Amino acid sequence: MSVSLPLNEEQRDCLQELTNVAMGAAAESLAELTQSFVELPIPVIRCVASSDLVSSFDEIADNLPACVISQNCSVGDVFFRGLMIVGDESINNLANTTKRTLSSEGEHQQLLSELFDTVTKTCFEQLGDMFEIDVERQAAVVQACHILPELFDMNLIVKTPTTIAVEINYKTESNDFDCHLLLLFPDNIFKKLADQLDILLH
Repeated sequence: MSVSLPLNEEQRDCLQELTNVAMGAAAESLAELTQSFVELPIPVIRCVASSDLVSSFDEIADNLPACVISQNCSVGDVFFRGLMIVGDESINNLANTTKRTLSSEGEHQQLLSELFDTVTKTCFEQLGDMFEIDVERQAAVVQACHILPELFDMNLIVKTPTTIAVEINYKTESNDFDCHLLLLFPDNIFKKLADQLDILLH
């Protein structure tokens, strides 16, 4: 269930522009890894009840086995989590493209981590440049692999009642790979996020 976005129109447009630029830059890095043109829709920004993020996961993964990897980050005193959801089939196709073998779970998770780092490193560096504050990143954590969406415990990711979610779906032109990147801002930092956006606006 979507809830009212706790940002005014100017703040929302500013966040939209920031994430559009940052996620767009990340698409170029992803294109190099996948050796394919990456389609780039406009990021979707919404405020949702955190309990409904499982439903979002279900839609994203199309009810097929998928992997989830996340990372705690901060821009100044604005804390957020980067979350990537990618289907098992896409990981296997990426392995074929990059001539990797996935003969063990360790190799599977290594490729997943490389994919996540490729996308988020560029994205978060761009965000930091625009905020003029370095993005601090903790170690990425593989939350689950080969799991059906309905079985994933989203409480491992989000621990507040509501969340601002910025979501983008990266898809290659050949349609053999796609992944979803979400930036999740918990409700206990909404005011700090709005204040940081106001600094950029004024």
